[in-house]
Parts: sequence; C-alpha cells; structure tokens
Amino acid sequence: MKLRSLLTVGIAAVLGASGIVAFGPTSAMAAEAGDDVALYDTTFDPKPPSTPSLAFETQQIHEYGSVVVLDGSLRELDRVEIGFVSWACEQGYYHLSANPCVTKPGTGFNHPITANLYEEGVGGAVGNLIATVTKNVFVPYRPSATPDDCSIQGDYLDEVLGECFPGLLFVEAFDFSALDVTLPDRLIVTATFNTSTTGNTPIGPVQPGEEDGFNVLNMAISGATPAHVGTAEESFYMNASASWLDTQGELAGPITGWGSAYLPQIALYSKVPPKPSPVVSTTAWVDSTIGECAESVEQTREVTTTGHIWDEGGQAWVLDPETAVVTTEVRERTLTPEEVQAACPQPAPVVSTTAWVDSTIGECAESVEQTREVTTTGHIWDEGGQAWVLDPETAVVTTEVRERTLTPEEVQAACPQPAPSVPDELAATGVQSFDLALIFGSALILLGAGAILGRSVLSASKSRR
Repeated sequence: MKLRSLLTVGIAAVLGASGIVAFGPTSAMAAEAGDDVALYDTTFDPKPPSTPSLAFETQQIHEYGSVVVLDGSLRELDRVEIGFVSWACEQGYYHLSANPCVTKPGTGFNHPITANLYEEGVGGAVGNLIATVTKNVFVPYRPSATPDDCSIQGDYLDEVLGECFPGLLFVEAFDFSALDVTLPDRLIVTATFNTSTTGNTPIGPVQPGEEDGFNVLNMAISGATPAHVGTAEESFYMNASASWLDTQGELAGPITGWGSAYLPQIALYSKVPPKPSPVVSTTAWVDSTIGECAESVEQTREVTTTGHIWDEGGQAWVLDPETAVVTTEVRERTLTPEEVQAACPQPAPVVSTTAWVDSTIGECAESVEQTREVTTTGHIWDEGGQAWVLDPETAVVTTEVRERTLTPEEVQAACPQPAPSVPDELAATGVQSFDLALIFGSALILLGAGAILGRSVLSASKSRR
C-alpha cells in the first residue's frame, strides 16, 4: 500500500527540530549462557537524547510497526524493546512560551503500552497474532525548556552534546520470556497505546489540569539508520484513522515508499542457551600384541573431548577445536575361544617309550636283538578348558629294534664250558687219565720238597761256621 505525499509531509512535521541524529549502533555480544543475544535491532547504542518520532495523537495512528527479518538461528524470544519519545512536561508544554516546560529530573507518569507480534501472511499481509504483551510503562517527562540556549521555542539543551531537542528518547522492554514464543524468520512487530482519540480504547478529552502526557507520547523511528542486527525492510504497517490514511480500524500493510527513515526503533532479544556438553569422540579400540596362549588382550583407544564456543554471527554454540583434549583409554578384552586357540600353537605330539627288551641270547653269541614300543600321541583342543590336551584316539604304537653288544660276562655266560680232553697214548694203554695225573703231580711235589730241604741244610752249615 502506497501513501500519497501528504502523509510524508504530515509526519515530517513531528520528526523533531533537531533532524536526524547520527548515533552509531553497536552489536550485542554474548559468550555465556543467559547473556542477551540481539536477533534484530534498529535501536541506538549509545542512546541519544532524542530521535525523530511518530505522534500517535496528532497523526491519528492507532498502531504502528514494520516487518523484521531475524539474524542467526536463535528463535526463542526473551523480550522485545521498542523506542519511544516523550514530549510531555511535568508542568507546562513543550511548545508554549507562555506556559513553558518545567520538569524535575526523574519524574514521569505511567501509561499502558502494548507490543504485538504477528505472522507475515501471503504477499506481506498481516497474519495471525503470535503473541502480545501489555505493560504499564513509566514514561519520563522531558527536561525543562532552556530558551536562552535553544533557537527553537520549548527545546532543551543537552549539555553533553551541546544540541537542543524537543523530546526525550527512552527504550522500553516487553518481557515475552514466559510465553514460550518461537519466532519465524520473518514477522511483523508493532506497538499500540491509547491517547485521547487513538488506540483500541481512546481515552477521550482530558479536563484542564488533568494528565495528558500520553497525547505527546510518540513512537521513535530510526531516522534512516539501518538495522545493525537482522534485516530491516521498508515495509510498514499501520492502523490509522487519519484523513490521509484510514485503515478502517485494522492493521494494514505493507506500506511502501516511505524510505528507511520511518523504521521503528525495535529490538528483539533471545538468551544464549545453555552451553552444550563437550562432544566426546572416540577411535576404534585397537588390540595390543596377543601373548602366546593368552586369554585376554589389552586394548587402547583415543578419546577426544571438544568444548563449544559461541558463534555470534550464527547465534549458536559451535565446536571449538582449540579446546580439544585427547586422552588414551585402556581396557582388557577377553579373547574369543577362536582367538585363544589361534594364539596357542598346537604342541608337538608326545612320544613315550617302553624299556628295551632283549630277545633270547644265542649260545656263545656276542650280541642280542632288543625291542621296545614307541607310542606317539597327538593333541586335541579342549574348548571348555581352553587348552590343548592329549588325544588318546590319535595314539600310534610302533616297535623299535636294535642290536646290543653283550658284555664279556654275558658272552661267557652264554657259552657253556667244554669237557676235558684225553691224550691218545694214554687212551691206548688203558691207564686212566686220572691216575697219570695223580702220579705226575706227586712226583712234582716230592721234587719240590727235596729242593726246599737242601736249601735249609746249606743255610745251617754256613751258620756254624
């Protein structure tokens, strides 16, 4: 929806004598859970004394706002902040020299203001109401007029900047945290409040001496300062009953052709969510060398623990490789029966032998044949005992044979003594071999005795001499 130029002229008349204030915005930073995170922001930081504004009562505006396009990935709404400009004075009026503005610092009045959030419908139309919060806002009075310092009647001098302003900027926060609002990427944000003739329930004319500060309560606009968080589009929404725009009591839009100077000062905030637990990643378990016939094996693996850091641009916690800590875990793993068997080499067959046994020794033999039994038994895997055991069923018995040389005693024992032999001459005479031997032996004895006796007589003769 486009407005005719009369609207621009009419609103320009209430933008404030100071014009556009060149205050640079700063982006919010968050690094800890619970910190504020700006999802969208067209407010000023640092905040100037005043900015251009839209006068609801003067311009017959019932509700005003714009499309906002959110940054990052956070969508959980904590609060909405909206800028307003108060032209109200504790005593007098901002524009009357006969009854000048006089305000005691810190004074003000309370007035209900509503912040509304709508879905953006097809073609930018106003969609369903997402959430709404109404609060009784303390509206500060603007400072007293300083006519000696300002060229425009009713303005006040800001001593810090050395400039004069007609109104006082303040930013009000609307708490949406209890409503559990999850925002879409695009939405419409507006503000509305009652004045004498505008709002959902106009207050009506005030009597002389009654509070009428709400009639000079305006909605702050950016003055062509672009959004410094999120994306601001020049799509405005208004419920008005003015001669230049009558929306028939409904919020209408989008209104285009105004330019960025009419962006309302709006900020949407979330909270940094709790920091996620560190991410733990592990490598596969790796076996060490399996010992021979072992029943278990030591395993190791690397464990990498990585913390998170807040990504301001993406508005999310992301892994921080610089915080990664690598440790080594160790455990013992029981081997499978197959692994135990594979790690345990099959023993060589067991060979047992009997004693060597001699065969019959032949007469006058010098050697004898020996035999023995040799039993060769293999092994079988015992699954229950997880070990190789002898397998009697595989036993093979063979006989070994060898030749053993007999000892001299054994040879003598195996060879019988032959019978005495008789000379042929004696056999012919008939003399018995026994008698001849006896005679021959007796003669030898006599000869020996005579020799001994002779030696004894000779020795005695020599002694007498």
